[in-house]
Amino acid sequence: MPVSKRKRFQRSWNSFGESLRGLRDIRFLSILFFTGLTLFNQHPIASGQKVKTEVILHDDFFWSENGFVPLPKNAIELELRFSFQYPELKHPFEMADDSSGNIYITDDEQNAVFKFNSSGEYLSRLGQEEESLGEFSIPQNILLVKNFIVLQEFRNRRIQFLSQDGKILKNFKIYKDSIEDIAVNDNGLLFIAKSLSPNDAALVDVFSPQGKFLCSFGEAFKFIPPYPSLNSRKLALNKKGEVLVAFTYFPLVRKYSEKGELLAEYDIENNIMKAKERMNLSLMGKARINKFHYGYIRIIIAMKVFEDRIYLLSNYPRLEILEIDEQGKIIKTYWIDSDALYKPGDLIVQKIGNKKIFYVLQSAPEIAIDVYSPKQLAAK
Repeated sequence: MPVSKRKRFQRSWNSFGESLRGLRDIRFLSILFFTGLTLFNQHPIASGQKVKTEVILHDDFFWSENGFVPLPKNAIELELRFSFQYPELKHPFEMADDSSGNIYITDDEQNAVFKFNSSGEYLSRLGQEEESLGEFSIPQNILLVKNFIVLQEFRNRRIQFLSQDGKILKNFKIYKDSIEDIAVNDNGLLFIAKSLSPNDAALVDVFSPQGKFLCSFGEAFKFIPPYPSLNSRKLALNKKGEVLVAFTYFPLVRKYSEKGELLAEYDIENNIMKAKERMNLSLMGKARINKFHYGYIRIIIAMKVFEDRIYLLSNYPRLEILEIDEQGKIIKTYWIDSDALYKPGDLIVQKIGNKKIFYVLQSAPEIAIDVYSPKQLAAK
């Protein structure tokens, strides 16, 4: 690898923080990995997993013996088609799209939802900066179901159901806990992944269309010492109405029935994700020994379902979007070079003809929506 390129990535990694210093010896990392497995009480995350990656640690990050982490055989390189920005976007949180391809973006600083068409043209704004009856207060998670908007507000602990022009259809308050993600099925059942406390045991809470709590399901992982934030997760529903739960800090996706029965558990066989998982486990070991909370690496940033596929967004040392089938197998890995300064926050998948288009919400170094497509599409 050219010296200049190696130095550039080293500088990028240095900005990622000092918490990963000292992990240069792969033999030491392996010991910590297996030590970390003992931190789980039941159904350990790494149970049955085999470490197949040949990635080694070098200069505090992942390199193969020949340079970069090797690409998988099913890799498809992406190309940036265009980016679009809007000056009023200050702190975008999440995106959703409707059947026409229009994109809705929540901004929890502006207390608003901004609407764009698929070409990036600004269309409208829902909500105002001043909080008033019927307005938004720190809107975060957003969904579009059967042409209406489902919006979760942080400050009000409220779920709002809106028409696409912003008219309030109904709303109700949930509980005082913070919410990490939401999903709604066609019957109006609401699935919520709340921020867990050390005493919480379930992954998903279920509410009726009227906001009445019905049940909980899914077994959360237990850590010693307790770090409930490591159960951070993303939710999505597939075409069958089954509930998908992706763990943020581990390459693991579970599938549940609407009634909460565990149907499948997908161990995502991606070499970068596996290497990051090993590092997170090793940091858990250090936290236990040193009684110090280290910063963990997010592995799955966003999860979306499009048609009959699951899409997982991850970042660094390259941006990757994994396309996964209903059996948990990686069908394609879309990728493009990125660095530690690039911070993606959410993903939307659309299609032009038979080619996929990916909208990635960028929060740093700029606030923008980056639109990617496979290189062969861009070349036509």
